Amino acid sequence: MQLRNPWRRLWAKVLDFSVAGLITTGLIALIDQPQTLNVSTVLPCLALSTIAYDTLFLATWSTTPGKRLWGLTVQTQRHSPLSWESALTRSVWVNGLLFLSGLIPLMPFVLLVYQKQRLCRSGFTSWDAPQQTLVYRPDSSHHTP
Repeated sequence: MQLRNPWRRLWAKVLDFSVAGLITTGLIALIDQPQTLNVSTVLPCLALSTIAYDTLFLATWSTTPGKRLWGLTVQTQRHSPLSWESALTRSVWVNGLLFLSGLIPLMPFVLLVYQKQRLCRSGFTSWDAPQQTLVYRPDSSHHTP
């Protein structure tokens, strides 16, 4: 079943972003001296690592740890796993939009409200539309509007 309810997707993304962030800052702290950590170092590394994290998990297992916890799977419309290219494109879209929107005050909130409305109206977010990827909740016996 395709999941249009954005709340599970949002909390899954928050968890995945947190895990990727912890891993990234931990690795940076091990490689670099902690006193030299600053926003100009961490943000680009966090953006790239989050894209790599999402791409790896989506192309390999069709889910990320956060999505798995919430029972979500990302697949093509034919219910097949994403190719590496599709997973990368989707990851760049979602994480790129979120990181870029973070540069403008209140923009992440506006972006998420817009994406929620788009998802509920069309069944796709901006990052799902290019490859027509769908987010499913395989254990669901009914469609969630």
